[in-house]
Amino acid sequence: MITINTRRVARLKGIPRPLNFLVSNGFTYHTARNLLAGKLRRVDLGDLERLCRIFQCEPYDLLDYTPSRNQPKGLPDHLAFLTK
Repeated sequence: MITINTRRVARLKGIPRPLNFLVSNGFTYHTARNLLAGKLRRVDLGDLERLCRIFQCEPYDLLDYTPSRNQPKGLPDHLAFLTK
């Protein structure tokens, strides 16, 4: 499962009120609350780009991946290091 961890990034960036920060940067209260609670099921790429811009981070800073129990064995866990 892939989740967006805006609360962690806000904490690391030293943002004291992440809900107010997201709303003041154009997110609706409802969307900001769901982003911080980890309840969004999908995110538009434009919103992901806006999150990266306002937090001054990369998408991989915001995204967390938890493999499912059904994941085939023997595959590499992460390939991101191959593209850098």
